[in-house]
Amino acid sequence: MSRIICISRESGSNGRVIARMTADRLGIPCYDKELLIKAAEESGIAQEILEGADERKENPMLYTAVTTGKDLEYYGRSPNDVLFTVQKAVILDLASRGDCIFVGRCADDILRKNTGHTVISVFIAASREHRISTVMERDGLDEKAAAGQIRRTDRRRKAYYYAHTDQDWGVPSEYEISFSSSLLSEYTIADMLAAMYKEMSETNMP
Repeated sequence: MSRIICISRESGSNGRVIARMTADRLGIPCYDKELLIKAAEESGIAQEILEGADERKENPMLYTAVTTGKDLEYYGRSPNDVLFTVQKAVILDLASRGDCIFVGRCADDILRKNTGHTVISVFIAASREHRISTVMERDGLDEKAAAGQIRRTDRRRKAYYYAHTDQDWGVPSEYEISFSSSLLSEYTIADMLAAMYKEMSETNMP
């Protein structure tokens, strides 16, 4: 069985950066946007169509139907529905190949419900001020625009997670461990996650 770290993150908390750093320390793959790319390849649906549905709950008021793809099963379904279905299959396949890190996309819930893999679910948070500063610098936005983007992204991720798991996104009790990247550096958090992984590896050795 594989050992998997699943990272959920607040917008602007640098959760994606921490995931990559942890993967580099451990020498294992990290899957984030790669899941979207693989889903497009597997489904035969244009990546730009699926990008609009990535980590987004379906909005019935803005429903559009898929009319392309490798499988007729996708036709007539929403891009959101198709993307979740295909990404789920991709996540299960990648996890079966060996230890790795997943960023978002309900990977923690998918793996717990459908596999016997050992999973550590992690939530990365940060103070509002820290996240606004990060997004301002990263995306070249002013303070008001950065705050609005963070608010919309977190609201979208929360709705998406609840829609597919019936669990509350960002609530500490739903995760093995939570970190604040405004209190600890990305390097420190990555070191701690790597240490947790190694401890998990030893604990689960036959």
